Amino acid sequence: MLMPVSSFAAENPNIVTPASYGFWDTAIASFVCLVAASVAYLCYGAVRLWGGYWRALAITPLVLLALWVSTLVAGTLSASAIRSLWSFELLFWAMATTVYLVVLFTARRTFEKAALKEDHLD
Repeated sequence: MLMPVSSFAAENPNIVTPASYGFWDTAIASFVCLVAASVAYLCYGAVRLWGGYWRALAITPLVLLALWVSTLVAGTLSASAIRSLWSFELLFWAMATTVYLVVLFTARRTFEKAALKEDHLD
């Protein structure tokens, strides 16, 4: 994702330096980080509002993100090469977490309605 635009040019594509990252590489990386931060904030909001096992289910994606970030940082500090597909990994996490949260919100609401209906019948 952060492959420099110059790799597609007539220049030698084997020579890639960090200084050759262009505007679009930075823009895409910023967009991916913004999307991931928004999804992480949704998880955080669910953790704050919910209790019990729903809170544990809502915090799971944040734990996975923290583990991923720690392995990314540890890999960056221990090796000289940075993983070039980190933006795809982060975007995949954001998309999968969004689907997970929609399922979680729907399931929680369904169980709440069923419990309310059961209490109303008693």
